[in-house]
Amino acid sequence: MKIYAKKKILIICRDAGGAELISSWLKFNKISFSGIISGPAKNIFKQKKIKFKQRLFLKKAIKENQIIIAGTGWNYKEYFKSWKLAKKYKKIIISFIDHWKNYKLRFKFKKKYFFPHEIWVSDIYAKKKAKKIFTKSKIRLIKNHYLEQLRKNKTHYRKKNKIIIATNNLDAAKKILKEKIKISDEFFVLKSINFIKKKYDSTNIYLKIHPSEKRKKYIQILKKNNLTNIKMLKETDPIKFAKSCKMLIACETNLLPVSKALGIKTYNFFLEGKINRVVPRVYFDNYLRV
Repeated sequence: MKIYAKKKILIICRDAGGAELISSWLKFNKISFSGIISGPAKNIFKQKKIKFKQRLFLKKAIKENQIIIAGTGWNYKEYFKSWKLAKKYKKIIISFIDHWKNYKLRFKFKKKYFFPHEIWVSDIYAKKKAKKIFTKSKIRLIKNHYLEQLRKNKTHYRKKNKIIIATNNLDAAKKILKEKIKISDEFFVLKSINFIKKKYDSTNIYLKIHPSEKRKKYIQILKKNNLTNIKMLKETDPIKFAKSCKMLIACETNLLPVSKALGIKTYNFFLEGKINRVVPRVYFDNYLRV
Protein backbone atom coordinates (compact mmCIF):
# COMPACT_ATOMS: atom_id res chain seq x y z
CA MET A 1 0.00 0.00 0.00
CA LYS A 2 1.50 3.26 -1.18
CA ILE A 3 0.45 5.33 1.85
CA TYR A 4 2.85 3.29 4.02
CA ALA A 5 5.76 3.12 1.58
CA LYS A 6 7.63 6.11 3.03
CA LYS A 7 6.67 5.69 6.67
CA LYS A 8 8.84 4.13 9.36
CA ILE A 9 6.87 1.12 10.58
CA LEU A 10 7.27 -1.03 13.67
CA ILE A 11 5.53 -4.42 13.74
CA ILE A 12 4.75 -6.00 17.11
CA CYS A 13 3.50 -9.54 16.80
CA ARG A 14 3.30 -12.70 18.89
CA ASP A 15 0.12 -14.67 18.14
CA ALA A 16 -0.03 -17.04 15.17
CA GLY A 17 -3.35 -15.83 13.71
CA GLY A 18 -2.34 -12.19 13.57
CA ALA A 19 1.15 -13.10 12.40
CA GLU A 20 -0.17 -14.95 9.34
CA LEU A 21 -2.25 -11.96 8.24
CA ILE A 22 0.32 -9.29 9.01
CA SER A 23 3.27 -11.14 7.48
CA SER A 24 1.33 -11.90 4.28
CA TRP A 25 0.24 -8.27 4.02
CA LEU A 26 3.83 -7.08 4.49
CA LYS A 27 5.20 -9.53 1.94
CA PHE A 28 2.57 -8.84 -0.73
CA ASN A 29 2.98 -5.07 -0.45
CA LYS A 30 6.79 -5.26 -0.13
CA ILE A 31 6.81 -3.05 2.94
CA SER A 32 10.03 -2.36 4.86
CA PHE A 33 9.76 -2.44 8.63
CA SER A 34 11.50 -3.19 11.90
CA GLY A 35 9.89 -5.56 14.35
CA ILE A 36 9.48 -6.99 17.80
CA ILE A 37 8.47 -10.48 16.76
CA SER A 38 8.15 -13.21 19.40
CA GLY A 39 6.40 -16.47 20.28
CA PRO A 40 4.65 -18.41 17.47
CA ALA A 41 4.93 -15.36 15.18
CA LYS A 42 8.71 -15.80 15.00
CA ASN A 43 8.49 -19.06 13.04
CA ILE A 44 5.81 -17.68 10.71
CA PHE A 45 7.96 -14.71 9.67
CA LYS A 46 10.94 -17.04 9.31
CA GLN A 47 9.06 -19.56 7.12
CA LYS A 48 7.96 -16.78 4.77
CA LYS A 49 11.57 -15.52 4.57
CA ILE A 50 10.58 -11.99 5.49
CA LYS A 51 13.59 -9.81 6.20
CA PHE A 52 13.45 -7.12 8.87
CA LYS A 53 15.45 -5.61 11.70
CA GLN A 54 14.55 -7.23 15.02
CA ARG A 55 14.31 -4.61 17.76
CA LEU A 56 15.08 -5.44 21.37
CA PHE A 57 13.92 -2.37 23.24
CA LEU A 58 10.24 -1.48 22.97
CA LYS A 59 10.40 2.15 24.10
CA LYS A 60 13.28 3.05 21.80
CA ALA A 61 11.70 1.23 18.85
CA ILE A 62 8.42 3.10 19.27
CA LYS A 63 10.11 6.48 19.56
CA GLU A 64 12.04 5.86 16.32
CA ASN A 65 9.03 4.80 14.21
CA GLN A 66 5.94 6.62 12.95
CA ILE A 67 3.41 3.79 12.71
CA ILE A 68 2.96 0.93 15.15
CA ILE A 69 1.16 -2.12 13.77
CA ALA A 70 0.36 -4.93 16.19
CA GLY A 71 -1.61 -8.12 16.33
CA THR A 72 -4.17 -8.74 19.04
CA GLY A 73 -4.12 -11.48 21.61
CA TRP A 74 -5.96 -12.00 24.83
CA ASN A 75 -4.06 -10.57 27.82
CA TYR A 76 -0.66 -10.30 26.11
CA LYS A 77 0.91 -7.38 27.99
CA GLU A 78 3.45 -6.49 25.28
CA TYR A 79 0.63 -5.27 23.03
CA PHE A 80 -0.77 -3.06 25.77
CA LYS A 81 2.63 -1.66 26.67
CA SER A 82 3.21 -0.78 23.03
CA TRP A 83 -0.19 0.91 22.63
CA LYS A 84 0.36 2.92 25.82
CA LEU A 85 3.84 4.06 24.76
CA ALA A 86 2.70 4.79 21.20
CA LYS A 87 -0.07 6.98 22.53
CA LYS A 88 2.37 8.80 24.80
CA TYR A 89 4.71 9.57 21.89
CA LYS A 90 1.81 10.43 19.55
CA LYS A 91 2.36 7.63 17.07
CA ILE A 92 -0.25 6.13 14.75
CA ILE A 93 -1.48 2.87 16.27
CA ILE A 94 -2.96 0.12 14.08
CA SER A 95 -4.20 -3.29 15.21
CA PHE A 96 -5.03 -6.37 13.14
CA ILE A 97 -7.97 -8.48 14.31
CA ASP A 98 -7.64 -12.04 13.02
CA HIS A 99 -10.88 -13.59 14.33
CA TRP A 100 -14.59 -12.86 14.89
CA LYS A 101 -14.78 -13.14 18.66
CA ASN A 102 -14.04 -11.20 21.88
CA TYR A 103 -13.28 -8.00 19.98
CA LYS A 104 -13.45 -5.59 22.90
CA LEU A 105 -11.69 -7.95 25.29
CA ARG A 106 -8.64 -7.98 23.01
CA PHE A 107 -8.01 -4.37 23.98
CA LYS A 108 -8.52 -4.75 27.73
CA PHE A 109 -5.67 -5.11 30.20
CA LYS A 110 -5.93 -4.77 33.99
CA LYS A 111 -9.44 -3.33 33.76
CA LYS A 112 -8.38 -0.68 31.24
CA TYR A 113 -9.12 -0.42 27.53
CA PHE A 114 -6.58 0.77 24.95
CA PHE A 115 -8.12 1.42 21.54
CA PRO A 116 -5.95 2.05 18.44
CA HIS A 117 -6.45 4.76 15.80
CA GLU A 118 -7.19 2.09 13.19
CA ILE A 119 -8.45 -1.47 13.40
CA TRP A 120 -7.79 -3.69 10.40
CA VAL A 121 -9.97 -6.66 9.55
CA SER A 122 -9.80 -9.16 6.71
CA ASP A 123 -13.42 -9.72 5.65
CA ILE A 124 -16.81 -8.03 5.48
CA TYR A 125 -18.16 -10.04 8.43
CA ALA A 126 -15.45 -8.78 10.75
CA LYS A 127 -15.81 -5.23 9.41
CA LYS A 128 -19.54 -5.15 10.09
CA LYS A 129 -19.03 -6.41 13.63
CA ALA A 130 -16.10 -4.11 14.38
CA LYS A 131 -17.98 -1.01 13.22
CA LYS A 132 -20.69 -1.67 15.78
CA ILE A 133 -18.21 -2.08 18.63
CA PHE A 134 -15.43 0.42 17.90
CA THR A 135 -17.10 3.75 17.20
CA LYS A 136 -14.00 5.90 17.73
CA SER A 137 -11.48 3.85 15.71
CA LYS A 138 -11.29 3.78 11.94
CA ILE A 139 -12.14 0.32 10.60
CA ARG A 140 -10.21 -0.64 7.49
CA LEU A 141 -10.85 -3.74 5.38
CA ILE A 142 -7.55 -5.31 4.31
CA LYS A 143 -7.33 -8.03 1.70
CA ASN A 144 -6.54 -11.43 3.21
CA HIS A 145 -3.42 -12.28 1.21
CA TYR A 146 -2.78 -15.28 3.45
CA LEU A 147 -5.97 -17.16 2.52
CA GLU A 148 -5.73 -16.01 -1.08
CA GLN A 149 -2.28 -17.56 -1.41
CA LEU A 150 -3.47 -20.81 0.17
CA ARG A 151 -6.32 -21.08 -2.34
CA LYS A 152 -3.93 -20.54 -5.23
CA ASN A 153 -1.60 -23.28 -4.00
CA LYS A 154 -4.14 -25.85 -2.80
CA THR A 155 -3.62 -28.10 -5.86
CA HIS A 156 -0.01 -28.58 -4.72
CA TYR A 157 -1.15 -30.63 -1.74
CA ARG A 158 -1.73 -34.35 -2.12
CA LYS A 159 -4.31 -35.36 0.43
CA LYS A 160 -3.70 -38.59 2.26
CA ASN A 161 -5.75 -40.22 4.98
CA LYS A 162 -5.24 -38.35 8.24
CA ILE A 163 -8.33 -37.03 9.99
CA ILE A 164 -7.47 -34.25 12.42
CA ILE A 165 -9.42 -33.04 15.43
CA ALA A 166 -8.20 -29.58 16.45
CA THR A 167 -8.92 -28.55 20.03
CA ASN A 168 -9.78 -24.99 21.08
CA ASN A 169 -9.41 -24.93 24.88
CA LEU A 170 -13.13 -24.58 25.54
CA ASP A 171 -12.55 -25.22 29.26
CA ALA A 172 -10.37 -22.12 29.55
CA ALA A 173 -12.86 -20.04 27.58
CA LYS A 174 -15.55 -20.94 30.11
CA LYS A 175 -13.36 -20.44 33.16
CA ILE A 176 -11.23 -17.42 32.26
CA LEU A 177 -13.28 -15.60 29.63
CA LYS A 178 -16.61 -16.51 31.28
CA GLU A 179 -18.05 -17.75 27.98
CA LYS A 180 -21.36 -19.60 28.19
CA ILE A 181 -20.33 -22.79 26.45
CA LYS A 182 -22.24 -25.88 27.53
CA ILE A 183 -19.74 -28.52 26.43
CA SER A 184 -16.25 -29.45 27.64
CA ASP A 185 -13.08 -30.23 25.69
CA GLU A 186 -13.52 -33.89 26.61
CA PHE A 187 -17.07 -33.93 25.22
CA PHE A 188 -15.90 -32.26 21.99
CA VAL A 189 -13.08 -34.75 21.45
CA LEU A 190 -15.10 -37.87 22.28
CA LYS A 191 -18.09 -36.90 20.13
CA SER A 192 -15.77 -36.03 17.24
CA ILE A 193 -14.05 -39.41 17.50
CA ASN A 194 -17.41 -41.21 17.56
CA PHE A 195 -18.53 -39.34 14.45
CA ILE A 196 -15.34 -40.30 12.59
CA LYS A 197 -15.60 -43.97 13.61
CA LYS A 198 -19.14 -44.20 12.28
CA LYS A 199 -18.54 -42.56 8.92
CA TYR A 200 -14.84 -42.70 8.07
CA ASP A 201 -11.64 -44.71 8.40
CA SER A 202 -10.89 -44.58 12.12
CA THR A 203 -7.30 -45.82 11.96
CA ASN A 204 -5.73 -42.44 11.27
CA ILE A 205 -7.25 -40.04 13.81
CA TYR A 206 -4.96 -37.34 15.17
CA LEU A 207 -5.42 -34.64 17.78
CA LYS A 208 -3.93 -31.19 17.16
CA ILE A 209 -3.62 -29.54 20.54
CA HIS A 210 -4.35 -25.82 20.90
CA PRO A 211 -1.17 -23.80 21.74
CA SER A 212 -2.62 -22.78 25.13
CA GLU A 213 -3.18 -26.40 26.20
CA LYS A 214 -0.97 -29.20 27.49
CA ARG A 215 -0.71 -32.62 25.85
CA LYS A 216 -1.06 -34.27 29.26
CA LYS A 217 -4.70 -33.12 29.46
CA TYR A 218 -5.60 -35.09 26.33
CA ILE A 219 -3.39 -38.07 27.13
CA GLN A 220 -5.49 -38.45 30.29
CA ILE A 221 -8.79 -38.05 28.39
CA LEU A 222 -7.80 -40.69 25.82
CA LYS A 223 -6.50 -43.10 28.46
CA LYS A 224 -9.64 -42.69 30.58
CA ASN A 225 -11.82 -43.58 27.57
CA ASN A 226 -9.59 -46.42 26.30
CA LEU A 227 -8.65 -44.49 23.14
CA THR A 228 -4.89 -44.79 23.31
CA ASN A 229 -4.78 -45.58 19.57
CA ILE A 230 -5.57 -41.90 18.84
CA LYS A 231 -2.33 -40.10 18.03
CA MET A 232 -1.12 -36.62 18.94
CA LEU A 233 -0.09 -34.48 15.97
CA LYS A 234 3.44 -33.16 16.40
CA GLU A 235 3.32 -30.80 13.43
CA THR A 236 1.82 -27.41 14.35
CA ASP A 237 2.11 -25.61 11.01
CA PRO A 238 -1.31 -25.93 9.29
CA ILE A 239 0.27 -25.82 5.83
CA LYS A 240 2.53 -28.77 6.64
CA PHE A 241 -0.06 -30.96 8.33
CA ALA A 242 -2.48 -30.22 5.47
CA LYS A 243 -0.26 -32.27 3.17
CA SER A 244 -1.43 -35.45 4.86
CA CYS A 245 -4.91 -34.41 5.95
CA LYS A 246 -8.18 -35.26 4.26
CA MET A 247 -10.55 -33.90 6.91
CA LEU A 248 -10.54 -31.50 9.85
CA ILE A 249 -12.95 -31.21 12.77
CA ALA A 250 -12.53 -28.04 14.80
CA CYS A 251 -14.63 -25.74 16.95
CA GLU A 252 -14.78 -22.06 16.00
CA THR A 253 -11.07 -21.71 15.23
CA ASN A 254 -9.02 -20.04 12.50
CA LEU A 255 -7.96 -23.49 11.32
CA LEU A 256 -11.35 -23.83 9.63
CA PRO A 257 -10.88 -21.09 6.97
CA VAL A 258 -7.24 -22.12 6.51
CA SER A 259 -8.13 -25.79 5.95
CA LYS A 260 -11.04 -24.99 3.65
CA ALA A 261 -8.79 -22.70 1.58
CA LEU A 262 -6.46 -25.69 1.16
CA GLY A 263 -9.29 -27.87 -0.12
CA ILE A 264 -9.65 -29.98 3.03
CA LYS A 265 -13.13 -31.12 4.10
CA THR A 266 -14.02 -29.09 7.19
CA TYR A 267 -16.50 -29.65 10.01
CA ASN A 268 -17.21 -26.97 12.60
CA PHE A 269 -18.46 -28.50 15.85
CA PHE A 270 -21.88 -26.96 16.50
CA LEU A 271 -22.18 -24.93 19.71
CA GLU A 272 -25.51 -24.07 21.29
CA GLY A 273 -26.14 -20.34 21.57
CA LYS A 274 -25.78 -18.05 18.58
CA ILE A 275 -23.23 -15.89 20.42
CA ASN A 276 -20.81 -18.85 20.49
CA ARG A 277 -20.97 -19.52 16.74
CA VAL A 278 -18.63 -16.90 15.29
CA VAL A 279 -16.75 -18.32 12.28
CA PRO A 280 -18.71 -17.20 9.17
CA ARG A 281 -20.46 -20.05 7.39
CA VAL A 282 -18.50 -19.49 4.16
CA TYR A 283 -15.30 -20.65 5.89
CA PHE A 284 -16.20 -24.31 6.49
CA ASP A 285 -18.14 -27.09 4.75
CA ASN A 286 -20.57 -28.33 7.40
CA TYR A 287 -21.53 -28.10 11.04
CA LEU A 288 -20.98 -31.24 13.09
CA ARG A 289 -24.13 -31.64 15.19
CA VAL A 290 -24.28 -34.34 17.86
